Amino acid sequence: MESQPLLPAPPSEQDSEFWVRLRRRLVLLFWVSYAVMCAVAVVLVMRSYEAPPTNSWYQRRVLCSYLDLPEGNHTDLRRSIRGASLLGCGGVLLRMADMRSSARNLVTEGHKYDIRILLDFVLSEETNRSQEQTVKDAVRRWIQDGVSGFSLSGGHREALMTVVESLEEELDGVRGDERIVLLPDWLGEEAAINKSRFLRTRPVRDWKPWEANQSSEVMKTAWEVSYLTAPELQFMAVTLPGTIKLSLSQTHPPPSWLRPLLLLRHQNPALYAGWLQTLSENSTHNVLSHWGCSTLLIAINPSNQSQVFPLHLPNYTASAKLLFSTQRGHNGGKMAEDGVLLAPREAQLLRLTPQK
Repeated sequence: MESQPLLPAPPSEQDSEFWVRLRRRLVLLFWVSYAVMCAVAVVLVMRSYEAPPTNSWYQRRVLCSYLDLPEGNHTDLRRSIRGASLLGCGGVLLRMADMRSSARNLVTEGHKYDIRILLDFVLSEETNRSQEQTVKDAVRRWIQDGVSGFSLSGGHREALMTVVESLEEELDGVRGDERIVLLPDWLGEEAAINKSRFLRTRPVRDWKPWEANQSSEVMKTAWEVSYLTAPELQFMAVTLPGTIKLSLSQTHPPPSWLRPLLLLRHQNPALYAGWLQTLSENSTHNVLSHWGCSTLLIAINPSNQSQVFPLHLPNYTASAKLLFSTQRGHNGGKMAEDGVLLAPREAQLLRLTPQK
């Protein structure tokens, strides 16, 4: 009787090749699955992240104009460009004394300070056909010079509509959507030719909380605020989504908190491209501004007494980190869990983190 071998017989060459091919396929399947999962994760992240609009510079950066600036004085115009840059604005409205003059030097000066130039011209009530043609020729020349926008005012409805139509024709030939036109509110919606570059100017005091969720209306509006406006409304204006037109005076310096707030607006899409949620029907001074995963609280105390604003909001409990305050001594970075103490006439901008 033969004895069994102590060691099993080595596998045949065919069996070895089978297991080698199987291992290779399993390794390949693992790496392919891993690559597919990474691609799916990237797609989901990209879909969940909504990038700020890249062409709406006039929403990210505030426009400013100087009410007491001498008309056409190039030295003062250049000084206003530098002042707008130091303040943190992104564009400045200037008025040309001569419709036949070039704006190329002003545009070049603006590029040095990262400031866009918009031209503000007022039509007279006696504007006739020849003057309308002069305006058309000036608009065509200024667009070629690189002007980023125009602000129209004065005149009668027919003359303004004629200029608006010529602007539409000229701007349609310009690539991109970098140029804007500010129209007087009284002109009505007939002049807002369903184009994002035509904006109606409205005083910020006309802002209504129930209009906040109508993003299309907000984005087509340029909110006007001047240095004479109450400080709390100035703060509210700079934190509103859309376009802000800030009127300044060379003889009345802006508040010290305005510049850092303008710079902060540029860095937070929730302020210039988000949507608002009012927290009280009786007050326009406490709103949430949302953009993606970011939620900012805009809290303003317009009274002459200190107030505590609770952070236990309806269906929303959060802790808050102070980003900015108009009150000296209230530095950014402070955390609050239950409520925020607001000094008289103080405004705060806070980033909220939901609590589970």
